[in-house]
Order: sequence, then structure tokens, then C-alpha cells
Amino acid sequence: MDDQRHGKPTNMRKYARQTERHLAVAVVLFITIVAAFLVWLFMGGEVARAALVCSVGGALLFGLLYGLLVLLGRVSDSVWRR
Repeated sequence: MDDQRHGKPTNMRKYARQTERHLAVAVVLFITIVAAFLVWLFMGGEVARAALVCSVGGALLFGLLYGLLVLLGRVSDSVWRR
């Protein structure tokens, strides 16, 4: 009860998953936006649009791989809990 009053999470696994997901999204957004801005700054608008398309494609690939790893982790957890 004391932990809930001070705002500490009670389910640490859920908190770790949530933090991991937030960090992954933040990194992908940061890299995509900063990369597109730097390309725009040094190379111009048309090249920046192409770089943004490539960055979004890379972000989608990262999301797909991350989702696959999360799915494999859940399957593994369910198999080992039997």
C-alpha cells in the first residue's frame, strides 16, 4: 500500500514493457525527424522528401521486427509457464 501512495508501479513487468515500448517509439521518431531535418538543411527539400520516405520505410521495418520479437517473447512466456 505504501508503494501506491508514492506513485511507484506495482507491476514491474508491465512497467518495463511500457517503458521499452515508449523508448523504441521515441528513438524511431527522433531518428526519422532529425535525419530528415539534417538532410533538408544540407541538401534541400526534394532530397529531404526522399530521405523521409526511406526513413519511414526503415521505421516500419523496425516496427515489424520489434513486433515479431514481442510476439516471440509472449509465445515463449506462455510455453514456459505451462
